Amino acid sequence: MMENDISVQTTTQKKEIVRSKSIVPTDDFLDKEHHLKKHSLIFCHVELSIVMRKIMAIMFTKMELIDWYDNNGNEASPVYEFTSSQIAQFLGYEKTSQLSAILKKPCQRLSQTSVGITSDEDTEYFNYIPLLSRCSYQRGILTIVPNYQLRDHYIIKSQEKHKGHANIDNKVLVSLQTNYSMILFEWLCRFQDGRNIYDMKLSNMMKYFGILDANGNPLKPTFKSPKRFLTRVLEPAIEALSKNDALSNKLKFNDGEQGKLGYSIISKNTADWLIRLEYCWLNDDGNSRTEELKKVEAFKRLNDLMVEQKTEREKGNETPLDVMREMERLFILLNLDKQALAIQKKIKDKEAELAKAKILAEKNLSKNMESFCSDLDAFLDEI
Repeated sequence: MMENDISVQTTTQKKEIVRSKSIVPTDDFLDKEHHLKKHSLIFCHVELSIVMRKIMAIMFTKMELIDWYDNNGNEASPVYEFTSSQIAQFLGYEKTSQLSAILKKPCQRLSQTSVGITSDEDTEYFNYIPLLSRCSYQRGILTIVPNYQLRDHYIIKSQEKHKGHANIDNKVLVSLQTNYSMILFEWLCRFQDGRNIYDMKLSNMMKYFGILDANGNPLKPTFKSPKRFLTRVLEPAIEALSKNDALSNKLKFNDGEQGKLGYSIISKNTADWLIRLEYCWLNDDGNSRTEELKKVEAFKRLNDLMVEQKTEREKGNETPLDVMREMERLFILLNLDKQALAIQKKIKDKEAELAKAKILAEKNLSKNMESFCSDLDAFLDEI
């Protein structure tokens, strides 16, 4: 499937036997300052309100690999129960009396919400799966049961601890007052090891923000124009994070190429814009991690990418654009100007190839529609 050939599949819940699981103890979850969230659940298509995101953060804070197994070592679906006092403390509420009114509708919506997951091979194809099996708040108890079908997306195994996930600060996330700033914060938390988030197509960014659906149709028409999206969605989200007290010594936004805080417009062709987020994470002393990234670490990362992509090529898979762009940055960091220029050319060639493929696909679709309509007219004449 070509990169710009978007299709959507809705998956109904499989009828598979999963052993029941006793309720997972949650006594210690308030001791944790962070929670882990996998890449596939950060860069996905899901419509969540602010409270819904905070409820999910409560579950992620407690969730561990062992929760998905029963006492006999068999795979099982965990059941989490949180008391009203635990929830109030996590969310920063002084009283628990209003929790029922606050949580009732978000819990109901969460139990009916599906998440669109992309694959590594095609980041524009969304497979929709129910997010939770159950979510309810009754008699001062919040009950959450994650959907077993998303097990591989929920679980972060020990060998994955250093890749493919975000380490999200609960205090910061709960303090954010807008949905868009929460989404952006999770994105940036995904890349905290000296590597910045890859340049992103504006259309994909708008899907992840919930402005467009998986097929590119507007869900929020007010923000569908690129300029309106940048000024009304992205810029306020960046401003909210830049002014957050809990992030003042942790995250820094830089001015972009057009003078806008936190982002640059890298490509502004008619097909799709390309956006680069301009930021860096800081150490405790306020120094940029990106600036301190040692060349030996960059070399190791580059070597890992080369090994991975060699294996993928042997399988017949091409190097994805986001990997090529990461390699470009590593070449520049290592002062490998010749290699940087070479991969920049390959990136441009790849972008041109994808643009041509999109045009060809649109032409073929138009021809197929004309042929279909002709056959349909003939069919109707014979009725």
